[in-house]
Amino acid sequence: MRKYIVGLLDLLVIVIFVVIGRSVHGHRESFGGFVKTVAPFFAGLVVAWAINRPWKNSMDYFLRIWPTGTVICVTAALVGQLVRLIVGQGSAIPFVLVSVGFFALAMLGWRFMFSLIHRISSR
Repeated sequence: MRKYIVGLLDLLVIVIFVVIGRSVHGHRESFGGFVKTVAPFFAGLVVAWAINRPWKNSMDYFLRIWPTGTVICVTAALVGQLVRLIVGQGSAIPFVLVSVGFFALAMLGWRFMFSLIHRISSR
C-alpha cells in the first residue's frame, strides 16, 4: 500500500509541474491540453518505475534519494521529453533542464523530507 503513496507523490510532482508550466506560458485552461502535456511525463514515470521494479523492492528502497529517487526523476523527465519529440510536441534544451531540475527538487525533496521524518521519529 505504501508503495502506491510513493507513486502518487511522484505523479503529483508531474501534475504540479504541468499546471505551473501551462499557467506560466499562458495556455488556456482545458482538460485536453492538460492531458496532452502531462501524458509524456506520465509515460516517463511508468518507465522509471519499471526500471526500479516496485513489485520486487522494499519500501525503503523507494524512499532512497540515491539511486532510486535520482533514477526516477531523471528517467521520468528525459523519457517524457523523448515522448514529446516522438509525438511532435517538441522540446528544447532549456525545457529539458527545467523539467529535470523541477523533478529533481520535488521528487528528491519529498524523499528527503520523508527520510528525515523517519530518522527523527525512530529516535
